[in-house]
Amino acid sequence: QRYMTEPDLVCFEGTHAVVALCSAVGICVWVLGACLSICLLCFRSIEHRSLWSSFTQRRFGYFVKGLEPGYWWWELLVKRFDLLLSGLVAGSS
Repeated sequence: QRYMTEPDLVCFEGTHAVVALCSAVGICVWVLGACLSICLLCFRSIEHRSLWSSFTQRRFGYFVKGLEPGYWWWELLVKRFDLLLSGLVAGSS
């Protein structure tokens, strides 16, 4: 596979492989790190306080408001996974 504007460069070989690996790791850390940190902070807040405490509602109300009490985790896990996939697709293209 060759890079269209520079035909001498073979993709994912030599120095391009190192750059591609570094960029893939960076994208994964950035996107996955953001999703995991939001989930971790919200789960910890709910565990130490409660889902309906003023602190949790003020910081994470966007994720849990409007959902049934038994399904507050839906927005954090399922919808953040969508964000993760979108970020990986956008970053890799």
